[in-house]
Amino acid sequence: MKMGHPEKLLKPQLIYNDPQLLQPNLNKCILPTPIKTDRLKFHLQGYDSEKSLYLLNGFKYGFRLEHNGLRSQFNCSNLKSAKSNPLIVQEKINKEVNCQRVMGPYLEKPFLNLRVSPLGLVPKKSKSAWRLIHHLSYTDKKSNSVNAGISDESAAVHYAGINEAINEIKQLRSHKYQVFLSKTDVRSAFRILPVNPTDYELLGRTVFENSPSCSTQTVLSSTSIPATELLEYVTFLANAALAPSTQATYSRAWKTFDSFCAEIMNQSLQPPLSVATISLFIAYMFKKSYAPSTISTYLSAIAYVHKMMSMPDNTQSFLVEKLVTGTYRLSKTFDSRLPITIPILNKLLQSITLVAKCTYDQVLFKAIFLFAFSTFSRVGELVTSKNAPKDNVLLLHDVSLSYVQGKAAEVQVCFRKFKNNVRGMQRLFHFHTVPQWNQQS
Repeated sequence: MKMGHPEKLLKPQLIYNDPQLLQPNLNKCILPTPIKTDRLKFHLQGYDSEKSLYLLNGFKYGFRLEHNGLRSQFNCSNLKSAKSNPLIVQEKINKEVNCQRVMGPYLEKPFLNLRVSPLGLVPKKSKSAWRLIHHLSYTDKKSNSVNAGISDESAAVHYAGINEAINEIKQLRSHKYQVFLSKTDVRSAFRILPVNPTDYELLGRTVFENSPSCSTQTVLSSTSIPATELLEYVTFLANAALAPSTQATYSRAWKTFDSFCAEIMNQSLQPPLSVATISLFIAYMFKKSYAPSTISTYLSAIAYVHKMMSMPDNTQSFLVEKLVTGTYRLSKTFDSRLPITIPILNKLLQSITLVAKCTYDQVLFKAIFLFAFSTFSRVGELVTSKNAPKDNVLLLHDVSLSYVQGKAAEVQVCFRKFKNNVRGMQRLFHFHTVPQWNQQS
């Protein structure tokens, strides 16, 4: 499995550790199923009336689990497979919440007799895919579990066989009907079967060890709509916490970690990452000739995900810090970027004629060089890239001139967007003409 999940926390949709404090109102249930009972009733005409009524009532009021055992509260931890892959579990739960099939988590149990059964992960045929299971036979299928209270007859599933299909075709043909065949499948078939609210207390699960979630197979209108709206705002704020460039850098960091897992560890590793794993990752990057600054940045990406998940951040351990220090001491690279001084600026201006033959282009290059030097501007604040919004750079109306005796004496620049401008406040910058800049220093 590819280590793609931590990258998603850069744009998170989270089941938060601070659960909703609301309690479910079972009197205002909206059953989450795409089945429309009025249309179903029309298509069930001619079928067995008892079975038709069972289906109609089930989709309208929810299907009972046919549980006849004790209804007492029970707590347990998730299976090892779920504990080892918390991000995958979180992603699966998020999907269920978005589909309005699960609500919570709650700080306190929403039902006095809530029975919590463990979650687990089972690999699918595809190596990169997992199936989330709710282990309702825990701890003992015969005595102490949800499934123990359901008879074998009620739990039996019968699929129509090929012989039954052939008999149906023969019967239709005997009446001289024209028969057409087609094959179809229902996606998430069992998940679109709503559960009757009286059985919600049997379907508890623990997403985090301290916050039980009730698998009510519904989102209650009296509590979930405000919570869902707030979650959208939380996601919006979390997305805005990182600049787009930082998000891209952190994504590259996790892709590098993914390569490390595949090449060195021969397995997928999920947070929380141990000190040993982080140390090996540093050694891997150093061997690949990554710059020390890049190694530090990629460790920041790992730290960010751990902090977002409220997990221990081992990138701050003493050993890791010393390993990073070692990369700086042993690195033979140095920053080749020099500060632009007036002599260097003059050399740049003089070399323009060597790279640009058009007089108009020469004037443009000279103008932007002088302007950037005078305003301490970054390239990204003056020149737009292919995919960047054009509003991110300085525009013509952001620059104004002050005149003295008919000559431009001062330039005022309004910077609306610039690096680390988290609050979006504008900054004004003034500079005066300095004719001697064009002279050799």
